[in-house]
Amino acid sequence: MNYQQSLSISIKIGIALSSFMYLPLTYAETSARGYQCDYYSRDAVEQYKKNLQFHCGFKGLRWSNNKVGQRKWCMRVRKSITDKENNIRKKMLERCFKTKTSLNNKSNHPSIPYRCKDPKGLYTPIKSIYSWYRYKREVRTPVTEGVIKSDFNRDGRLDYIFIEQNIKQNVQLTACLSDKKNKSYRRKVTRIAFSAKGDSLTSEGYDISLKDRQLRISFSYFEHNAGSSFAEGIYAYNNHKHIFELKDSMSNGAGVPMPPDYTQSYPIYIPEPPKTL
Repeated sequence: MNYQQSLSISIKIGIALSSFMYLPLTYAETSARGYQCDYYSRDAVEQYKKNLQFHCGFKGLRWSNNKVGQRKWCMRVRKSITDKENNIRKKMLERCFKTKTSLNNKSNHPSIPYRCKDPKGLYTPIKSIYSWYRYKREVRTPVTEGVIKSDFNRDGRLDYIFIEQNIKQNVQLTACLSDKKNKSYRRKVTRIAFSAKGDSLTSEGYDISLKDRQLRISFSYFEHNAGSSFAEGIYAYNNHKHIFELKDSMSNGAGVPMPPDYTQSYPIYIPEPPKTL
């Protein structure tokens, strides 16, 4: 075997070995990008659904519920490009959410009697709030349909339950009960108050609905790396005391197991429904 033959064989062996060593790296990179694109396509479809849900009206190739197509496109471009695209949709939705939930947006105002509104003008009745927790921002409607109408005091006229918010994003649940004698309404702010701001560690949620002429209020609580809990209260109106009274409640919580042995759970906070509203 001469020198040239020996060199040719060495080069071929070197190429074969380098190709063999390179394959796992290429597969690892492709696999990692596959996971990234799984998340990208999932988020893209969720953003598309929110665009429809809140009637934002965004159109074009950027907005699609084709999860397979979104993933294929993601696999053909760099991560920096898909990150940019995701952030563009995110910012567009945020602008839409702020507009839809604005105190100045008349379509966000429930239809209630004028006497039910804040006489000082500090709070505005609204259907939806724009709230956030950590990196998640969303539109919430604590009161089903924005306003609950029912004859709670049984005088033959509708009463109203709704939320209202001030410019500092403080939110309160307000009742407005008919006064048959004076043919008017009495406004009453309840003990349910919270903030739409959120923070970096905890999140609170409220859901108020009607159940058999009674108020059903669900409280949820989540604390990062600690756990979650919930409580529910059923309130009936006392026509003699002119208040909503707690008739039934339930609550539960699940704390995250703690080191060193993970046999004890974090003492998670459990909301306690107030006895009266």
